[in-house]
Amino acid sequence: MLRCFLQGTDDAKLDTQFYLEPRPGITGFTINGGDVYTNDPRVQLSVRWPFGNYFMTASNDGGFGKSKDFDLQDTIPWTLQSSGPERLPKTVYMIFNGGGNRYTDDIILDETAPVISSATVGDAGGSSILGLHSLSIRGHARKVTLRVRARDRTSGVARIQVGPRKSRKLKKLKFRSRIRVNAPGRKLWVRVFDRAGNGSRWKLVRIR
Repeated sequence: MLRCFLQGTDDAKLDTQFYLEPRPGITGFTINGGDVYTNDPRVQLSVRWPFGNYFMTASNDGGFGKSKDFDLQDTIPWTLQSSGPERLPKTVYMIFNGGGNRYTDDIILDETAPVISSATVGDAGGSSILGLHSLSIRGHARKVTLRVRARDRTSGVARIQVGPRKSRKLKKLKFRSRIRVNAPGRKLWVRVFDRAGNGSRWKLVRIR
């Protein structure tokens, strides 16, 4: 809020207030644009405030015991309260001008990486398993069936990377327990990702 005092005649003053106009939409806020999962406690809150307000208060505590005030702005940085491997929704609370309606949003903070328990290969044969083109080298490649067992205790396994060498550039494909891939050599590297974006360790699969 911007407040101005204009001097008039006979020492009279005109008190004029200007309020920051909110973005169109329903009053409230969202965490990371409405994402369901995150692997980072550092998030962004996108805010739509009621007209006529001039500050907002956010907290990880519904009683606002530990809170922080912000000037009105479309987005603000926020840090969720970490709880380690537990799968618990993290709720953020917000009020405007120090009171009134309480607004909330939540997100699941998943800080635990998935684990590959086993990964083996066999000849693809005439299998109808989904063919993937995730390898960076195709050339004279042999088609094999990759069988992967993986688990994630929080958000679930969602993506997989497969390639002849470790590389962040390999495309992340939808996870399947059995997939057909091109193997240009005698080994493949595999890793999986959960829905929050946490990646497992790379696992080496040797091809006989």
